[in-house]
Amino acid sequence: WSFVSRGVSCGEMGDHQQAIRDFDREIRWDLKDSMSFGWRGRSHAEMVDHKSEIADFNMAIQTKDDVSEYYRYRGDSYREMGYTVESQSD
Repeated sequence: WSFVSRGVSCGEMGDHQQAIRDFDREIRWDLKDSMSFGWRGRSHAEMVDHKSEIADFNMAIQTKDDVSEYYRYRGDSYREMGYTVESQSD
């Protein structure tokens, strides 16, 4: 959890590149860590990397039981990309 905590802190301070590196490290240890995928997706969103953002939210959705927040974030990503139908389905 140390990488997750540091990644969240870095993201909140605006250092999204470091946050992504920290989440990458945590995901290497636990490929089913939905929280790391979700937080990394949020950092990708801040860097306007929609493709990576959506991929991370997809992984977060696949690895977690309660996924409503990740559907919302993914829907926001689709809307920003102009994919109205996909956005509305999330």
